[in-house]
Amino acid sequence: MMLDQCLNPLYVYRNRERVLPFLKKRSTNFIRNRHLKQFKNRHLGERCFIIGNGPSLTIEDLSRLRSETTFAANKIYLAFAETDWRPSYYVVEDDHMIRQHHNAIRELRGFVKFVSDDWGSCFRGDQDVAMYPRTLLDLNRFPRFSGNASRHVFCGYMVTYISLQLAYFMGFRQVYLLGVDFDYTLSHNGADTIVHNPQHPSDHFTSQYFRPGEKRYAPQLNRALRAMLCAKNFYDANEGKIWNATRGGKLDVFDRITLEEVLEA
Repeated sequence: MMLDQCLNPLYVYRNRERVLPFLKKRSTNFIRNRHLKQFKNRHLGERCFIIGNGPSLTIEDLSRLRSETTFAANKIYLAFAETDWRPSYYVVEDDHMIRQHHNAIRELRGFVKFVSDDWGSCFRGDQDVAMYPRTLLDLNRFPRFSGNASRHVFCGYMVTYISLQLAYFMGFRQVYLLGVDFDYTLSHNGADTIVHNPQHPSDHFTSQYFRPGEKRYAPQLNRALRAMLCAKNFYDANEGKIWNATRGGKLDVFDRITLEEVLEA
């Protein structure tokens, strides 16, 4: 459908069942893109930390990052009672996470919350939320990395991949991963969704990360690894660099560095 057709009143009337949803989507995209564009190159040339929720992450780590620009995700808010650190940016894309915990996310204050635009209806009126256009790819086209988050932010089977695309869009060219252990006791065994029970091992910084009966996606590390390699190649080719400052873990795509080395440099 062409935009000029939508300016023809007769065409709009005759095709209103198609045109009105089209115009609504265009309007939504325009508002979303205008909001996102305010973040473009906001931190050009700066460094940031992207924090995962793996078991290697400690409260002391978070406290040491008070003066740094940080991205954090999902249930990082479970650490807030133990530290006055707060992320600069919060990111969520997991459909189960948003469906089950959007009320808790709405209550978070003091930082920008990047949320997949598939869930805009849950966050109407939340002035701290910026919607990003999450784009899913079939496996023949996967993975892809977007340098322009106002157009696409591609799924990479872990929220860290979303954060890496947002960070590049915002101008960060030195990115350090922390707490991204990339090591799960549970694995994908054909079922995309797992219903958590107390017997499941803890793969996060707190054993209370999931509640009994809570739905979660099964890790798909083979696909996530392909996405991480795609991110590395994009940053390397575009005057950027990603380091892994996680203690241990199994994400060896990126060069290793310690948190102490970064903070003392």
